[in-house]
Amino acid sequence: MRNEVSDKDEFLSLFFTFIQQDLLDESGGTDLDPILSHLAAFCHWSAKEKDVLRGSLGAFAKFLVDNFFLPLKASAVKTPQPTPAPSHCETAIGTLQRLSTLRRDCLRRDRHRCVITRKFDAQEAESRYEKDGRNLKDDDGKSLLPECDTIAYLEVAHIITHSLMSLTGIEADNTQAYSNQTVHRILKMFNPSAIDLINGVGADRPMNALTLTRDLHT
Repeated sequence: MRNEVSDKDEFLSLFFTFIQQDLLDESGGTDLDPILSHLAAFCHWSAKEKDVLRGSLGAFAKFLVDNFFLPLKASAVKTPQPTPAPSHCETAIGTLQRLSTLRRDCLRRDRHRCVITRKFDAQEAESRYEKDGRNLKDDDGKSLLPECDTIAYLEVAHIITHSLMSLTGIEADNTQAYSNQTVHRILKMFNPSAIDLINGVGADRPMNALTLTRDLHT
């Protein structure tokens, strides 16, 4: 059974080790053989065994909510909104420059629209009006005049914040350190390479940010 678990399947280890404690009443550490063998015989399980699995799946879902989604929401602070960086700027150095570049890149990627409401950015609309007058258009070449009453000021919001990614500087707070370590384990479960991609200054990449209206960025 072990040979059937490739490196690409390692992200499932957290899930399997979690339900193993319920189904087999034991902790297998990194050894997934017992739980995988047990699950392979699912078609022969009793109704009671299936009920235990159902309860374990519910408990795992609660584990994700309590240890990932709620901490993610609690750690969310409004991302500072510096002036967009000019397109000719050199490699960003320092937080403000990175955030400026992040804002610029996200607005371009999302076509200057909120990813949820699809409202166009008021600041960009004002700039285009000064340049093109009533002939102003959106990024797809459509007139913005019909949207003049619905445009809104947009902001760029981090998905995973720096504070939630950091494992340094929190040694004195064991609870926070454990919480962040758990977040890292869950992130690795979703995507083994996610931590490396958005750790440190990588958190200020467009892949870790969304364009939202101010009222949605809370």
